[in-house]
Amino acid sequence: MAAEHTTPHVEPVISVSTAGRRAELVLSGEIGAAVLRELEQRLDAPALAGAAEWVVDLSGVTRLDLACAYALLRVATQTARPRP
Repeated sequence: MAAEHTTPHVEPVISVSTAGRRAELVLSGEIGAAVLRELEQRLDAPALAGAAEWVVDLSGVTRLDLACAYALLRVATQTARPRP
C-alpha cells in the first residue's frame, strides 16, 4: 500500500497594517471558510479605505479557498474604482 502524502494543518494568520496611505496584508497558513468572516472584517476596516497603495503577501499561504480569494478580489476591484 502506497503512503499517502498529507499536508499538516497550518493555523491561519491574518495581519493587516497601515502606514500613511499604504496598507499591508499578510496571510499565512490555511485561509478558508473558518476565517472568512475575520478576513472580510479586516478588509472592511475604515483605516484601509484611504489606502492608495496595497501590498499583499501570500507567501506563507498553504491553502486559499475560493470564498477567501473572492473576498480579496472584491476589495481589490472596489479599491481600484473611485468611490462617489
